[in-house]
Parts: sequence; C-alpha cells; structure tokens
Amino acid sequence: MKNQFLLALTVCCIAIVFSDCKGKEKKPEGKSFISAQSFINEQLKDIDTSLYAIIKVNYRDTITSDTEYIRREDIRIVAKDFLDIADLSSERFTEENIPGPTEGLTTVSYKPIEPAKEEIQRMDFIINPDLAQVGKNVVKTIYIEKGISNKDSSVQKKMIWQVDNSFQVTTTRQLPGQPEINSTFRVSWNGGEDNQ
Repeated sequence: MKNQFLLALTVCCIAIVFSDCKGKEKKPEGKSFISAQSFINEQLKDIDTSLYAIIKVNYRDTITSDTEYIRREDIRIVAKDFLDIADLSSERFTEENIPGPTEGLTTVSYKPIEPAKEEIQRMDFIINPDLAQVGKNVVKTIYIEKGISNKDSSVQKKMIWQVDNSFQVTTTRQLPGQPEINSTFRVSWNGGEDNQ
C-alpha cells in the first residue's frame, strides 16, 4: 500500500515539475494538487508501525522549555495542525514551480487567489525528482503558512514537515494591546536531528 502511494505521488510530482517550463501556471479546473494531508497520513502510518522513539521539544521565544517522549498512539493528536489541512483546489489556489532551494530540488508552491478568504496563505512542497528513479519518496519537505484573524485576536502558524524525520509548528498569537506571544514545538523520530 505504501509503495503504491509513493509511486502515485512520484508520478504526480514528476508530471507537475516537468509540465511547466515557464514557471507559473494556474491549474485548469478538475485537476488536483498534491495532497498534503494524504502524504502526512502515510507518514503517520509509518510511525504507527515503527519502533521509533518520538521526542517533542517545546520552545517559548526560542528558549528550550521542556522535552518529552510521545507515545506512538498520541502522534496524531500532536500532529493535529497538519491533519486539519483540507486539500487545495485550483478554483481557489494557484500553483507555481520554482527551481531550488538547492540544485536538484524543485519547489511546488501553492498560494490563494483571494488571500483574505483563505486560512492557508502558502503551501510549498520541496521535491527531488531524481529520487523517483531509485524508488524513493520525491517529497523532502512540506512548508505551510496559516493565518486566522478575528476582531479580538490573530493567530499565525508556520509549519514544516521534514519527510521521515520531524515536524515543527511555530505559533504567533496577537491579542489587542498586548505583545505577541511566540511558541514552537518540534517532534522528531527516526533519528530526528541526525537525518536532516
């Protein structure tokens, strides 16, 4: 099942990367974008069946505050921010293929057509198309920016998923008349820091 998903994702990513030499393209209706939620669910299934030690480190204003071990059965609770992301559609988002950030990698970036109406402000997939030739996952990193605002507060989240390695969520909260509050947590498994 995992191999079928990886093959389908690989074919999708390669088609996206090589279909647009000009860089920017609005997807025609009916075509789907890469699904972050499906991809992350596959990653979580791998963690569910592994013996990895799962470590969560909490930071407040960039200072380490505490470290804890996470039980495998609780990983979906901790990864809730990633699992709450709905799939993007071509009616509401544009897609852009950007070379880099380093040689051999490509970024597929999604941005809302009407940012004020969307919670997701940006979603990037950093991919390595060369890995498809050796049967490995082409997606290396997923980066997501979310913003939620109302009359009383605003919350911004910057989320990074490092494939087969870790994820991180940074939250910035702003209440009227108060300084912003920043908090970050990072969850790692499969060697975590060593595999980046």
